[in-house]
Amino acid sequence: MLKMQNRSILPFSGIMSYLMVAVFVWFSGISLQAQSQIPEAVTAFNEAIAHFNAKAYEKAIISYSKAIELDPAYTKAYYNRGNTRINLEDYKGAIADYNKVINLDAKFAKAWLYKGFAEMKTGETKAALKSFNTALANDRSLDAAFLNRGVIQQKLENYELAIDDYKEVLKLKPSQYTAMYNQGLCYYKLNQYQDAVTSFTEAINHQPAKAELYENRGKSYIKLEKFEEAIADFTAAIKNNASTAEFYYYRGYCKMQIEDLGGANTDFALALQIQPDHDASLTNKAMVSLQLRKYDEAILDYSNLLKKNPKNADYFMNRGLAYLQSEGYDNAAEDFKDAIEIKPAFPEAYFNLANVLTKQEKLAEACEAMKQASKLGYEPANAHINVLCTEK
Repeated sequence: MLKMQNRSILPFSGIMSYLMVAVFVWFSGISLQAQSQIPEAVTAFNEAIAHFNAKAYEKAIISYSKAIELDPAYTKAYYNRGNTRINLEDYKGAIADYNKVINLDAKFAKAWLYKGFAEMKTGETKAALKSFNTALANDRSLDAAFLNRGVIQQKLENYELAIDDYKEVLKLKPSQYTAMYNQGLCYYKLNQYQDAVTSFTEAINHQPAKAELYENRGKSYIKLEKFEEAIADFTAAIKNNASTAEFYYYRGYCKMQIEDLGGANTDFALALQIQPDHDASLTNKAMVSLQLRKYDEAILDYSNLLKKNPKNADYFMNRGLAYLQSEGYDNAAEDFKDAIEIKPAFPEAYFNLANVLTKQEKLAEACEAMKQASKLGYEPANAHINVLCTEK
């Protein structure tokens, strides 16, 4: 009786990182200092402020426009109208207003700041960078300018520059969660995983209910091969958001690494309950099911994978192994033959086909399959050829 080779040659699914960039939105208070010598313009300005505070933004625009009509050099009316337009997501109009402000007062730092934000929203990255640079040249206390400049640098993959900006934010505002979080993402991209852990930990201390913080710290721990710590983080992420398949997948992946195959199998199954098309979970669950000798589960899992990828020789190979171990010899033989058809130089498939054919007492065919496995360099086949090929 030949010893069956129970091999899973499908590698573990790789870690699939999806990292988020948070853009922080901020608005300064509406100035009550009128800055006009025309009483009617001041009245319209104050009416606009009242409308703004009541969130009647369209009416506020009308009143600011009236103030500007009465006093075309009314800097704060242009500035506040720009802020109001941002609330209405009229970014082009806001940029036009901030340009008016800057023409009247080139050192108006907050006008540059908000202009940069509006330019970010319209995709004018270079212009936004220039605006934030100018804002900071006039006032380095503007943490929002550092923050949003960092976001731009991060999107441009200038991670070191982004980190420098986030550090400036945290000097000015030590509790700024977005800067901590994005700094961690940048460190992750730079493969500085311990620094990423530190940044995410600081952010968690300020926002302990944010699932994405535990997720990204967990991913950093995976890179550091600290799987127990990663498992704790994904467990915390699940506690805060139990409906995300990715969290169960990553926790299952970590459990595979510490050989908790039963726990991994459960987590992959939970991920698939939430997201049935989560291919990474299905791939790893199939492999774990096979390793746990849950052959019926493995057969079902690989069958589902083959529906999505019917030309994957490894899937046929592994499903064949599950059939072989559960004594479904006819199905196993078909799967090994399909694997060979897709991948002719597949020595393990020939070897296991020989096992099945031996079980079916088709010794001549088994001999030929074993010879082919040996010919393809699969050493375990060599020990069986003489015995198998003489039993006729």
